[in-house]
Amino acid sequence: MKIKKFFNFLILILLILLIIDFGNCLKDDSESSTETKRGTIKPTNSDSSSGMIDDVLILDSKSASGSDSSLGEIDGHRIVKCNGTQELSYEAGEMKSFYKESTPTVDPYTCGLTVPSRNSLKDALLSIDKCEDEDSCNGHKISCTEIEITNGEEGFTYGTFSVMLKPGNVPNTITKVSLVQMEGSNGQMVSDVYIAIYGNQTEIRYGYHYDGYENANTKFKSSRVSNQLFQSFTNVTIKFTKEHLSFYAGGQNIGHIASMWNKEKVATPPVYFRVTYLQNSEVGSNAIKTSLLPASAYVRDFNFVAGPCTDSDDEVTNWGSPKTYLDYYTSNCTIYRPLFVFNDTIHPDWDIKSVGNHRLQSIQFPRIGDNIEFGFNGGKNTIRFITTKPFPIYRHKYFIFWINGGDRGGQNLWIAATRKNHIIAKLNVNDYVIGGIQKNQWYKVIIGMKKFQTQQTNPKKTVYIDGIMFQPTYDGFMDMTYFDDLMFSNGSICMEKGNYLQIYSKGNFSEGMEFDKSIGNFDPRSTVIQYEKKDTIEYQIVKKTVLQVNFMNGSISITEYDGLQFTLQYIPNNGYISGGTANENQRVENVVNSLRLQLCLMQEDGIATFPCLSLSSYVGGRFPANRWFTLSIPWNDLSVDFEGASFGGFIIKSPDDMDPDVYQGKLYISQILATHYKPPPIERMTQGSFGFKLSWNINLTLLSIISIILLII
Repeated sequence: MKIKKFFNFLILILLILLIIDFGNCLKDDSESSTETKRGTIKPTNSDSSSGMIDDVLILDSKSASGSDSSLGEIDGHRIVKCNGTQELSYEAGEMKSFYKESTPTVDPYTCGLTVPSRNSLKDALLSIDKCEDEDSCNGHKISCTEIEITNGEEGFTYGTFSVMLKPGNVPNTITKVSLVQMEGSNGQMVSDVYIAIYGNQTEIRYGYHYDGYENANTKFKSSRVSNQLFQSFTNVTIKFTKEHLSFYAGGQNIGHIASMWNKEKVATPPVYFRVTYLQNSEVGSNAIKTSLLPASAYVRDFNFVAGPCTDSDDEVTNWGSPKTYLDYYTSNCTIYRPLFVFNDTIHPDWDIKSVGNHRLQSIQFPRIGDNIEFGFNGGKNTIRFITTKPFPIYRHKYFIFWINGGDRGGQNLWIAATRKNHIIAKLNVNDYVIGGIQKNQWYKVIIGMKKFQTQQTNPKKTVYIDGIMFQPTYDGFMDMTYFDDLMFSNGSICMEKGNYLQIYSKGNFSEGMEFDKSIGNFDPRSTVIQYEKKDTIEYQIVKKTVLQVNFMNGSISITEYDGLQFTLQYIPNNGYISGGTANENQRVENVVNSLRLQLCLMQEDGIATFPCLSLSSYVGGRFPANRWFTLSIPWNDLSVDFEGASFGGFIIKSPDDMDPDVYQGKLYISQILATHYKPPPIERMTQGSFGFKLSWNINLTLLSIISIILLII
């Protein structure tokens, strides 16, 4: 009897533990910010079609009608709901294109093009010529031509607008891509956002008008971009949101205007999407040589993907980079480890499917071990990472990957969340790399999964995905692109506060940390800007200044710690970041030049270095300025995450190709530590962020065994 009471008592204790454990499971899943609780929904296995890829993945009309219930009744062409309206997404080659004949109501004049008998915009010609008489050209001597893409009477909302363009190269002509407000707020006065490419000049202008007034007209001079534009078809893109405007040409970010930060009035939706070829009104029609007329420009493949009404979750803030990066590095950290899709090798549950050739290699643009090389040499080239175990689209907070532009750079890519042969939602990668993807440069790209917005007919139905795909935004040659370390994550991993190696803190280097080989202008005990009333390192950012710290007590193995942690503050030289248009005390709204500074770990000999990490590219393209910022960098991101790796110190320096006369500003460092990750939950150590609680199964097994014994007794 006593034994039975004892076992009853054990069963009661185990039941209590089970209830507590189950509650912790729900709590853990809630804290990891997943909309679907882990373990409560069993993912369905994908069928045989999940491994098949069409030339371009896109929902067909049958899928759009919601006939495929496994997709959560998603309509891939209506991917965003904005203020209650559904927006359309046009794909190159399949969009319904409209020419619209406009009327001469706006000075200098609006160009008209009669409605053609065809719907295709393949190599559509825009031509300007001498007018037979001034009446036919609204009082002008030179004609102009305009193509306008409409979305019926609704117009277009906020989003990303792209067009393949070959501008006219005749001097004193302009090829202009613009978003024009459908209804002017003041009669016939124009409100628009534009990129203007000037014929036979190394100049591109971007800006906007509001009620006919030119609020911003910024010149961007680049022979590389302009020459590329005139030689062949090149992508021109405008990202149009309530908070900011971003402008791209040839894959390069040519400018950014933080309109909301400036409190300036900008055009608002609905807008028309136009390309116009016209004379430069600043010089007059007589400046165009008649022998060069008629002059021509060409367009093809207009593309529009709707975006959120606002970018409150991902705007480019006054700290520099997209807010996703700020959230990732400064929000509550996580003890859960990321789930790698590719890390030197592909995860066993994942596979790579491509339209085009991909290969694993470590010769070109090496990081750690193998990376993935893939050529985007045409609009149909895609590379897709696909799993046999579909999962809820919002199970993880972030999707993270490294990308390198290779020998060419300037790639402009979509990243899409997919299921079977369908695109569920997609984003432009360049929206998360300020300045665009440059050649021979690795970027860490962090994308919040919440940005993959889906429109569901049944909001209670969970949307599953089984892959991530990259595809070009236009049909053009982009050359080889390189990918590495693709993963899902719930945030940066927490570092232990009490278990670390102190390298520098409170104005002093620790014993055995030598900086005698440092050169240039720096002060290890500066009082100019202190941190918690303690001295800091003051580093003048010029090419001749190099901070080198050697570990004299022996190298550090990566098995001893998990990464380095820096607490620092960047004080920019306003003249540098504004491109020479601002003085020291002037507030800079539109950053032209980002911080160019590298962190390089030295090998055990204290001389040679591992591949260097660009601090700006690590945080989205621009480093946070005028604020203290703690940056934890794991070994994997410092190119030393391989068996037996150790390092004997580190270097902070400008890139080798930096102009020696350029002064970028100051960097203050208050603390440098080698730190440990906080340990992951024991019950999920082997499962990453996909894991289920193993302790539940263990406790349930024990309960079953005790129950059997009790029955026998």
